[in-house]
Amino acid sequence: MIETLTVITKAMAYGSGLVAAGQALCLWAVPGVPASECSIMRRQVGWLAPLALALAWGLVALQAVFLAGGRWQAAVDFELWAFVLEGPTGLSLGVETVGLILLTGLLWPGRVGAGVGLVGALVYCLAFALSGHVAVTASVWHQALLVVHMLCLVFWVGIFPPLYRLAGRQPRVAGGVAEAFGQRAVGVVGLLVVAGAVTLTGLVGNPLTALDSDYGRLFAVKLGLFALVLMAAAVNKLVLSPALSRGEPSAGRRMQRSLWLEGILIGGIIVVTSIFTTLTGPG
Repeated sequence: MIETLTVITKAMAYGSGLVAAGQALCLWAVPGVPASECSIMRRQVGWLAPLALALAWGLVALQAVFLAGGRWQAAVDFELWAFVLEGPTGLSLGVETVGLILLTGLLWPGRVGAGVGLVGALVYCLAFALSGHVAVTASVWHQALLVVHMLCLVFWVGIFPPLYRLAGRQPRVAGGVAEAFGQRAVGVVGLLVVAGAVTLTGLVGNPLTALDSDYGRLFAVKLGLFALVLMAAAVNKLVLSPALSRGEPSAGRRMQRSLWLEGILIGGIIVVTSIFTTLTGPG
């Protein structure tokens, strides 16, 4: 029961945090997004970041309950909280908290707010390298690669909400935004794949041998889902984005369906990640 609730809470925390940080990056890096859509993105980050923060701290309470053998009173036992937060876990959560608070700076008007939000996204991604299996078993080099991996991932995820809305309301504008994002995403995908592969090797050694463990098998499922995401992204870039720019009548709906599919697949990746970071380890 506690483990299942932990996986669900962790997946929701990851999802809301990734989308919030990703939209902060996209506001800086993707040109052509209308001002009205930028305002929506800022407001969305304004509630997603606090949600991710509440869920992240909720995980501490769940860990305390787990350590107490399932006694729910332990959720407010701050001695157990202190034990949970010892070492890398506390450091990572502290950095994550700072990042998520800074992300809400997007609610401030102008470039200052956007700049604070951008710093928040960078700090948020840094937190992932400070705890968990990477912090314990990998080198500083692999930790740095994980930060790069996370930055690429949040950038990719961050374009989904604005592009989905634009595809439904302003298809030609969505085509321009999709094209601008696609030009940047080519390099992002390469970095994402390379950083992920090197990090995996650093954690488990030979990936084929790692398939003998639960961790390795779950990671293989994650890689399979990611391959499907890449296929959907290729269709978006090569087929749907040009169709949007040409003003084809059905292009907006087709793009929205494709984004839904990508979102579901990435949601699956997040759930799998939540499972193996909660229940298994590289060893």
